[in-house]
Amino acid sequence: MNPAIQGLRGVAILLVLLNHAGVPGFSGGFVGVDIFFAISGYLIGGLLTQEVARTGTVDLLTFYARRMRRLAPAALVLLLFVMAAGTWLYSPLEHGELYSSVRAAALYLANFWFTSRATDYFAGHADANPLLHLWSLAVEEQFYLLLPALIWALARSRWHSPMAHGRLAVSLVVVTLAMCVWTTARNQPLAFFGMPWRIWEFALGWLIYLSRDRVTTWAAGTLSGVGLLAWAALVLVVLLFNDRLLYPGAWALLPVLGSLGLLVVAGDARPTLATRLLSIRSLQWLGNCSYSLYLWHWPLLLFVLQLWPHSGGAGVALAVALSLCVGHASYRWIELPARHRWAPHVAPARVIVLGLSACVLVAVLASFMTKAFSSPHTALLQQARTERAIAQQQGCHADFHAVDLPECRFGDPLGRRRVVLFGDSHALQWFPAFEQIAAGRGWQLISLTKSGCSALDVPVWLHPYRRDYSECVEWRQRMLDRIRALEPDLIVLATATGFEHPVQTWTAALQARLEEWQSQGRAVVVMRDTPKVGFDVPGCLARAHWRGVDVDQACDYPPSDARIWRQDVADAEAVVLARLGILRLDMSKTVCGGDPCVTEQYGQAVFSDDSHLTVRHARGLAGAVEAALGSLAREPGGQALQHLFETQP
Repeated sequence: MNPAIQGLRGVAILLVLLNHAGVPGFSGGFVGVDIFFAISGYLIGGLLTQEVARTGTVDLLTFYARRMRRLAPAALVLLLFVMAAGTWLYSPLEHGELYSSVRAAALYLANFWFTSRATDYFAGHADANPLLHLWSLAVEEQFYLLLPALIWALARSRWHSPMAHGRLAVSLVVVTLAMCVWTTARNQPLAFFGMPWRIWEFALGWLIYLSRDRVTTWAAGTLSGVGLLAWAALVLVVLLFNDRLLYPGAWALLPVLGSLGLLVVAGDARPTLATRLLSIRSLQWLGNCSYSLYLWHWPLLLFVLQLWPHSGGAGVALAVALSLCVGHASYRWIELPARHRWAPHVAPARVIVLGLSACVLVAVLASFMTKAFSSPHTALLQQARTERAIAQQQGCHADFHAVDLPECRFGDPLGRRRVVLFGDSHALQWFPAFEQIAAGRGWQLISLTKSGCSALDVPVWLHPYRRDYSECVEWRQRMLDRIRALEPDLIVLATATGFEHPVQTWTAALQARLEEWQSQGRAVVVMRDTPKVGFDVPGCLARAHWRGVDVDQACDYPPSDARIWRQDVADAEAVVLARLGILRLDMSKTVCGGDPCVTEQYGQAVFSDDSHLTVRHARGLAGAVEAALGSLAREPGGQALQHLFETQP
């Protein structure tokens, strides 16, 4: 193996490892995967090109048998470990997703699995799947099915010539890069995880291999300059890229071109500073065990953080050290023996059949495990997580892509008093309470809510799609026009305060919205936001019950943590409301009635995730909300509420 290419593999795995560990300065380290793709295209494309030149064809069975020996044993051992460890670390509430991902990974379909769930690769560690990183292994294996078959067909066709491979590589680059750029702007998860949208990265690596003879004609200074520029490009990418980038798209060209530059100098026999850097012994070591290290680092990182959630940097350092040790052990005792010593004389067809059988067996085992664990408590927590308010069930809550809502009226559709609940999902969470109040009081309730869309005129970044939330702007304006036409007796404004804006920007937008409604003669009540506890509550409760841990100790949260309650925003909002004479509906004491705040009451979860009340709990708070509104009606400025409460339930 070319030492410089091994060193480049070492660079790739180091970048991925440091990025996943959250080490400052490596925000763009996720491009290590793109480096791996370019290297794979260079090596596999080169291997197949050499075989055609030597034999006139491609021995597909031998190729796939080598791939099976190289990749399957270590991956299957990892999957068995993740199933075993995950069964204990995760609760039955989470086992279904865990085992389903194991099944997909065993069949090299992990990228399709994560695409189907519109997974955000950049969402962080909190609730990440321990097999998330295996999407790239699935992409590689799917490409390995495609390229040999294409080259085999080309070698046997009448179009085959010395230039045919280059034309095929160029065609793959042009078509799939255009697909990647177009799709990234419209469906980022599909472009990120999908093999067809990544083909150009492999094909460019193959093109570099096909062009290696031309590089020998370059001057030594030119070769050195290319190597240094390539290093500079990768350094800049690692420093400047981050999780807000619309990636891959055209941005992926930068790390791929940097990788190609290093492959150019690696493929030339002349020494350069770039190749000397790649030949550093530690990078060589990392390159040798890069595959096993890649397999093990992500689940070990997540599992360590599951066991010691408040360990901080020490836990991350422990996970990195474990990854290096286990990755090297896997390389030495699984990878190498499987490739060179385990049944070396077995026919390729038999190797393929045995390997596929082992993959299917692991997938079948994962399917069996899916049904192995269940309990009534798990069913309750699953209901808490998935139950939807009636407004959402009837299509009266806008998802991310919607820009309008149907005419939906709840409570008493013919009631003389009209109340509008306006905001995002943090308004929708209160719908069960207001729906019950409206039905009892004879009010019409009009629910105007949209996922992730602030009720205030502030820019909102749609993180899963890496773009501004343009649908929110259009939807918000339509709903404001509808509110103006409805002339409601009361507007209940509720919205998450977790949008990333300075407090001054947020309160200025709040004041502008309220002044607009005051000028229209509308009565308004602003709800204080619910706390963001910082963890998935049903998951935490389920894990605590599963492991026999005290629920209160594991899943409660302090009432004094200003970050949980967004105290700075809440205080600034209170000043604006007092200045304008707007009433505030603060249910904080009801959501958290003691110290510490509990996340489970009467065997029921309070939250469906990390910040939304469950439908059942919100419905149970209807009496408290109604009483709080009644108290506000008796305060100065509560005349509109008094008007509403004239109709007795």
